[in-house]
Amino acid sequence: MSKHSKPGKSKNTSIQRWYDRDIHLSELVVILESLNEECQTLFAFLITFYCDEIVKVKGRTFFRNLEWKKLKDIYKSRNGRRWYDNQSVLHVAFNKLYSLADEDKAQIARKLNVPAKLVAKYEVYCKERQRGMDLDEVQAILATVFKDGPEKALQIYSVFDGLERT
Repeated sequence: MSKHSKPGKSKNTSIQRWYDRDIHLSELVVILESLNEECQTLFAFLITFYCDEIVKVKGRTFFRNLEWKKLKDIYKSRNGRRWYDNQSVLHVAFNKLYSLADEDKAQIARKLNVPAKLVAKYEVYCKERQRGMDLDEVQAILATVFKDGPEKALQIYSVFDGLERT
């Protein structure tokens, strides 16, 4: 999916990418593709963490249910045709995500959509003001989402929508 594609639709409508089966996952992938490399890496670590947690909980059943087609596709992914295959940490994270059941992928996407949107808005906010991103601020955004909840984070960081903090 290119940066210009809409979530849920791939360029060729007869072919749907694995992440386009769920609107939240499709949105997440589009957002992650738009982020700078540092933030992509940060989200790759979060994806990997959540994937590993799911595999731990499912234990051996995860491996028994892993489809042969997914294993083949993961092997073929080393060809590096997709944007996320060209950075090793993203490549691993997306392959782990791909290997999960659709409902598990959707669950991870729902957890990471708000943080990804806020970080993307922060990145745009910084570009518009011609200043560099501060990774400490990115960490503060993520901490707020995970500790206080997405609604509170959206409220606190509404400044990135162009509103002034009061």
